[in-house]
Amino acid sequence: MIMPSGIRRLDHKEITYASNLDKAEEVGRICGLFDQIHPLQRKIKFLLDIRGYVKVNDLKGDYAEFGSYQSEMQYAAYHILNPVDKIGKYIGLDSFDKSLKFTEEDARHNTYEEESDFLCDYDSVNKFISEYIGEKGVLIKGDFRDREVRGEFRSSCDKVAISVIDCNLLSSTHDALEMTFSRIISGGVIFLDDMFTNFSHGQPCILNAFKKYAKRYQFECIDYSTYPPFSKAFIVYSTKQEIREMYIS
Repeated sequence: MIMPSGIRRLDHKEITYASNLDKAEEVGRICGLFDQIHPLQRKIKFLLDIRGYVKVNDLKGDYAEFGSYQSEMQYAAYHILNPVDKIGKYIGLDSFDKSLKFTEEDARHNTYEEESDFLCDYDSVNKFISEYIGEKGVLIKGDFRDREVRGEFRSSCDKVAISVIDCNLLSSTHDALEMTFSRIISGGVIFLDDMFTNFSHGQPCILNAFKKYAKRYQFECIDYSTYPPFSKAFIVYSTKQEIREMYIS
């Protein structure tokens, strides 16, 4: 391949190839260059992106991750954000239960996963959190569709600065959104890892649920960024009169 120099590099018509094999190999090389290199890539990119926002805007509260699984992102959040010294606790929630059940709605909208796909070992994950996050790390075991688990979360978390919702199941997402909006601060950030899944019936179920709970708890949303292939982040701010007056005064 011959690549032109300077401003001509912007013109696709200026590229020439020695052969069709040369063309195929070059296209393959570019595909590999820009392809996702790790399943955590989009999540870590999000955390790196919001680091400056958290610092400059003095965003104080906890990090909460619904569907933390092996807690890789929970640790990544600690690794990236703890030096900023704004986030209190790093809280992960997961069922750690092979009997996690799909509702009829879950099965209808999620056609690519099975109930057993969400199982991981609580003891090993808890040990990881203890060793690498320490006293700032919290791991809540149980299906957060259950009232007891939601109560434990509310006891552990006073206010949320950053919420990561990675539930896969629509039923769990509803409860994660309710817990998030009941605790999130004005200016907080919400990352929906499965924003563009649950789409098999042509309806944006996750987005609809997000808007529902935002309206219920009187929040407006600002699009922050999209993290392909499935994720979307928002900044949310309260429209409650007492909150607005507090910031104005």
